[in-house]
Amino acid sequence: MIIQSKKILLVFFILFNGIISSESILIQNVTIYDGKNNNPFVGNVLLDGNIISRVSTSNLPGDKVIDATGKILTPGIISTDSEIGIVEIGALSVTRDDSSDLYQIGFSIYDAFNPNSVLIPWNRSNGITSTITLPQNTNSPIGGLGSFFVLDSDLKITGIKDNVMIGRVGGSGGESRAETFSIMEDLLEFASSIDSKDMDSYEDISDLIDDSPIAETMELHPRDLKALFRLINDDLPLIMKANRASDILKLIEIKEKYDLNLIIMGAQEAGLVAEKIAQNEIPLIINPINKIP
Repeated sequence: MIIQSKKILLVFFILFNGIISSESILIQNVTIYDGKNNNPFVGNVLLDGNIISRVSTSNLPGDKVIDATGKILTPGIISTDSEIGIVEIGALSVTRDDSSDLYQIGFSIYDAFNPNSVLIPWNRSNGITSTITLPQNTNSPIGGLGSFFVLDSDLKITGIKDNVMIGRVGGSGGESRAETFSIMEDLLEFASSIDSKDMDSYEDISDLIDDSPIAETMELHPRDLKALFRLINDDLPLIMKANRASDILKLIEIKEKYDLNLIIMGAQEAGLVAEKIAQNEIPLIINPINKIP
């Protein structure tokens, strides 16, 4: 489940055996879950080309009519924590494009996305029409850029490049939480001190790195610093994987201090600090399986 406080993308999930042409298509008598109401309703959906032009319980005209009596039509599902398109077989390293040995904060998976992945038709047939594909977490507590993709299998990729940064607290990370938060704050403090004119050239950015103890210690590259600068200055969403209530509270404190566009993923103990999360309008990405005792 994803709870978002800003933008919600709504795409209806429809499968056809042929290519949608410019003629209008009417899907009638279908049970519609529109994502707005708790209760479904039986209605008609009109498509002009590949655009949904009307959703109505009234009769609508269409060049081609599909009787969907007894069928269900839903919004397309957005997979919000996915490796679709960059990992084919997890056990085979030659099919994985989700990690980097060189870059950390600025590592982007966008150019590795495979629109012909065999996993895409299977996911699409189960209602997943788009994905936020994320890399593995890097050695930095914040770092790695995810991208949004439409799962249409078109070689001309439809998506938004590097539209989210990821991070994590605890979990599989071997370092102390105290060290994790210290590194986060050192990186964010460093990024906050950078003036935009210092990002004009590769040489200027390299000089910034050389003059920063935290950047030099973590062996950051100009690509990493550009991503860190975006996080502070361009409202780039930061998805942090965290579960402990105490970790969530610390992330909220950091969000307030550096004005971050924070999203928390996992959040198994979010119920303990729900009021604080709501007050700060922080979206959550929650795995429904965590509700099982």
